[in-house]
Amino acid sequence: MISATVLNEITSRHEFHVGFGRGVSFALIAAAAGVVCTVLLRRPAPIAGLVVVLAFVTATQPAHALSPDVSDSGALPASVTHGLLLLAIAGLVTGLLAAWFKPLALVGLVLTFPGAMALTSDTGLPDRHWVAPLVVLTTVVGGTFVADFDRRHAKRGWGVVMFAVSVVGVYFTVPDTELALVLLGASIPLVLLGWPFPITSLGSVGAYPAVGALAWTAAFEGLGRPSSIVAGCACLGLFVVEPVTRVLLGLKRTIFDALPARWWLTVPIALLHLLLVFVASRIAGLRAGVSQATTIVIAELVNSVAFLWLLQAEITPAQPRTRRADQ
Repeated sequence: MISATVLNEITSRHEFHVGFGRGVSFALIAAAAGVVCTVLLRRPAPIAGLVVVLAFVTATQPAHALSPDVSDSGALPASVTHGLLLLAIAGLVTGLLAAWFKPLALVGLVLTFPGAMALTSDTGLPDRHWVAPLVVLTTVVGGTFVADFDRRHAKRGWGVVMFAVSVVGVYFTVPDTELALVLLGASIPLVLLGWPFPITSLGSVGAYPAVGALAWTAAFEGLGRPSSIVAGCACLGLFVVEPVTRVLLGLKRTIFDALPARWWLTVPIALLHLLLVFVASRIAGLRAGVSQATTIVIAELVNSVAFLWLLQAEITPAQPRTRRADQ
């Protein structure tokens, strides 16, 4: 549990206030759109991911300096803003294609590559050969998994709540927290857009830039402890574990797909995601070496996927054998 002291430390920081203020402003607009979309179209508005990215970007502009003494240098690097815009456009195109023909969702693996690359071009990332590829991989592949998860569970609101949990994990693992606090503040208002009444979902247009913002923030603020960069990207947790399990099952429905759309089910789903995020953030992310953190993250992914795969096999009823025609 997060102690009162830690909560006070977070909420007293100027960076959190700026991010939270922008997050609330955009969340109110999204809530109105979400209510209209839910009433007229019978589905949540797929804009929550875009909301958190807009809040994050605008909160880091010079007019909202991260501290009273920060001037124009407090803004995000231009390449980051450009990359997030490209990711949003690619996500929009991918979402429209997937709505027409679901397998076309895989084009996101190609369309989002330029935006992901922009996040690593002259954006202040640590000068280590593996950091930029990790950010690109997390943004492109992780974003595709998040978009897929959110698309299938949009009416449950899980993705919106889970993304906020992932950002919490990034904050608690990176040694520098200025931008992580802004992203955290921008993400917290999302929870009420997905729970207890899901009126928005992350949406493909927002899933890719939101994951890109998370991955870049983890890399940018993990310089002091490189293992936290690996852990921060691994805070996607259940967003990755569930789709990977589904792929191994031959793209069949998982136990998550079979669950009813009940508001209270968000709580155990979020807690399961939190468990995976905790292992990545507070165990892998605090290791002294990158290899140790990577080993823990891979072991967590393999064990989690294996557990869900075995659980699925256990609860799936055996198909009755058909009688041979000559009997």
